[in-house]
Amino acid sequence: MKFLFILTALFYLPIITYSQPVAELIATYSGTVEWDPEKGQITFTGSGSINFDKTDFRNPLWDVPADVKTILITKDVTVNAMFHTHYNCTIRGEDRKTSIIFGTNERAWSKSRRDQGYEHIRAFNYSTIEAKGGTTHIDNLTSLNPYGFHVRGGLLHLSHCDFIDDRGGHGNNSDGFVGSDGSTVDHCYFETGDDIFKAYNNYTVTNTTIHMVDNAVPIQLGWGNTGDKTVHFHNLTITGNSGRFNDGRAIIVGRDGVYNKTINITGCTIQNPNASWLSLRLQGQVLKGQVRDAHIKIGTFWGPFKNGSNQMTICGTVREGNTFNCMTPSYPVGFFVKDGGGKLRAGTDSYNIASGEMISAGSAIRFVASPNSGYLVKAWEQNGVIVENHSGDNVFVLDDLDAQTIVSVSFEETTSSIDNSGLLPVKIFPNPVNTTLYITGLTPYTHLVLSDLLGRGVLDITANTSTLDVPVNTFKRGIYILHINNGDQTLRKKIIINSKNS
Repeated sequence: MKFLFILTALFYLPIITYSQPVAELIATYSGTVEWDPEKGQITFTGSGSINFDKTDFRNPLWDVPADVKTILITKDVTVNAMFHTHYNCTIRGEDRKTSIIFGTNERAWSKSRRDQGYEHIRAFNYSTIEAKGGTTHIDNLTSLNPYGFHVRGGLLHLSHCDFIDDRGGHGNNSDGFVGSDGSTVDHCYFETGDDIFKAYNNYTVTNTTIHMVDNAVPIQLGWGNTGDKTVHFHNLTITGNSGRFNDGRAIIVGRDGVYNKTINITGCTIQNPNASWLSLRLQGQVLKGQVRDAHIKIGTFWGPFKNGSNQMTICGTVREGNTFNCMTPSYPVGFFVKDGGGKLRAGTDSYNIASGEMISAGSAIRFVASPNSGYLVKAWEQNGVIVENHSGDNVFVLDDLDAQTIVSVSFEETTSSIDNSGLLPVKIFPNPVNTTLYITGLTPYTHLVLSDLLGRGVLDITANTSTLDVPVNTFKRGIYILHINNGDQTLRKKIIINSKNS
């Protein structure tokens, strides 16, 4: 019983995280750096190296403390460092190509340390970025020649980054990415000489390019029993003429362990004349999933190892060939804010898109407008033509992409200059209105016209009394203009109708 109590007490002891405070980082960094404690942002403004007093060659490694929320590397700055985060943190560059986290130009860095007698040195512990706790966002920078892996750890979100190893691929252990369930990689580029995406957890990769250099494996299913996992790829491009020689330069490799892995690829261009598609070294390794909307041209289907089970379909078939083409035509989709007053974003059911991106025909695209405070959506335009019945709507959905498309949204202030209600003692309420619009303060024979934003009249009446109750529940949702004319003066009032009619 005493042993059980001690074991339970140990289980609930708090986990102690050792990190180096900002002041120590500033003191040890050879370049220039700025610290904003209110924002929790540290900015590397000049190139240099981190050099803590640590054992096991960990001097460049900063265990980032909790008060650092953002690490910013400015344009034309190279930081020799490793950043290991334990709390929510964003690591971003000011310029994708010149904001650089650098490791070493020494080839086979970790292997050389083991050859020197440091047998416990392993590349994965020397990742350029490792998320040990919290959520880590990595944006708009380059990771170059890491001591070990590029990025690994817990919940990670990578966007618009380059991951490069230009030392020659063999022996560097410069693996690309592995994150926990729910991690994402978007608009990134990998040119590195080891396993680029490790399918060890359930995550999603979109709009990403891999260039296969020596020893590169685009998708590694596992070194060991890494579990039954699913990785989704959307818009994947793989180029090059090399790869890992002893696996037949395969696109997908099962190195060690027993597992069921599901790899789903929707939208891909894969061109490597020397590559094979698949290498499974052990019985019990099962590959499932499907490849759709693909253009694939490689050397052969199977690499040197065909011991596992391939249940993946490519272009709807289990044919084991070296050329597949089931690519759906794609069209560019652009979008922008025509008149200021808010923001606009767009995406498919699976991922966000950037303006000008090529999107597969037949896709449904959802455009979402976010008006600033005091603004609302005035109108949507598709290829220069106003989209009817969508004024006032914050969302516009293009159901079936079949051509090059440009979508714009315009905003206007909720108190527009057309609202000159002070000229007449007229009250109009409620506004926005759902069912009935009430108008008071009218004089006999006042003429009222309600029109849509295209100028088409939908209501035309003459008042015989000082008040009117106008049903609007039969009108489509949107923004209308109410014109009130008593002969001497004219009032133009914007009316927002929120009826349930579409």
